[in-house]
Amino acid sequence: MKVNSGEFLLRILNGLGYAVAVIISYLVFSILLLQMVPYIGDYISQSPIDVFMIGLAIFAFASGFLRGTIFKYFVDGGRDIFLMGMAVYTVGSGTLSLALQDVYIEVDASIMLTLFLLATIIDLARTALSALSHLAEKEET
Repeated sequence: MKVNSGEFLLRILNGLGYAVAVIISYLVFSILLLQMVPYIGDYISQSPIDVFMIGLAIFAFASGFLRGTIFKYFVDGGRDIFLMGMAVYTVGSGTLSLALQDVYIEVDASIMLTLFLLATIIDLARTALSALSHLAEKEET
């Protein structure tokens, strides 16, 4: 597949647009959250949310850049696997806990984690079927 420089530049700009949208939404979310609940600020800075958002920005860029090719579906599958890994890493033993001044909150998140992993596996299957559909359409033309 031969790509001219104008189409290549358009693909890069498309990918950058998606990545910038992810980064801006993260910044807006963190600014609003820090203003609404200032006590959570230390908890957010210690959590893996930065790694999560950087990973999502990279996958958003790659997905936008590779739009219209079969490689987009590989990137989407990688994003799904990344989301599953981050969810398992974040929840860890199955309980989420948060201490705010004198209040200690602990939630059993194993059922929520199981439902999220099930939904992500379904999305992974949808991505595989979309890739097969893309290949079938390419074969027809």
